[in-house]
Amino acid sequence: MYIFEHPKINELFNVLLENLLEESGRGAILIATAHADDFLTELIEITLPDEISKKERERLLNYPGHLSSFSAKIELAFAFRLISKTLRDSLNALRKVRNDAAHSSLPFDLFELQQKMESVYDLGSDTPIVIRNAATRMLVTMKIGKIAHTLKNAGYSDEEKNKVLADLPNDKENMDIINKQIPHWELIYGICLICGMIVNSTEQISKVKTGINTWGDLLPKES
Repeated sequence: MYIFEHPKINELFNVLLENLLEESGRGAILIATAHADDFLTELIEITLPDEISKKERERLLNYPGHLSSFSAKIELAFAFRLISKTLRDSLNALRKVRNDAAHSSLPFDLFELQQKMESVYDLGSDTPIVIRNAATRMLVTMKIGKIAHTLKNAGYSDEEKNKVLADLPNDKENMDIINKQIPHWELIYGICLICGMIVNSTEQISKVKTGINTWGDLLPKES
């Protein structure tokens, strides 16, 4: 996915990788959504007129400002054509899962929320499957690397090490652990993809906003 080559998304990926894997499902959703909110705030800020002061911006975007909530930012960004309907729907699906995590006292497990999370990742044809495959590949690769390193340090021969690794898919306990961890990895990939789309919009708008007072200034001048 080329979007992961963007410096901001590459940095986000590393931050999420460091912070989400040890979190509960509830904590992981809250942290991930906070990052999406930050990127969306940056998109809205770049569209504001330069004449709006820092204090006025804070009054708009900070609580209890009109644009302080994640929901308000999503709807404004869509209403003013800053994001697509697909991205709006994805962000709203994420917002609903975040609200469930924040306000419900019931057990909250990403593994049990596959259908809801697929709505979050529904950003195009087969995107949820692409995200799941990418997340699974990286998780399994890291698991195999750690196990191989442990076996080598324990003095296993290459033949013994390869046998243990080949038997991993038949180890129910290990596979259960991997399946439980996959939703966290999917969340990392999914949030990076969502934020990458927001960054793309931010950069596109930044290129055209210089020197204009209203969007009408972008229209060709009549001769």
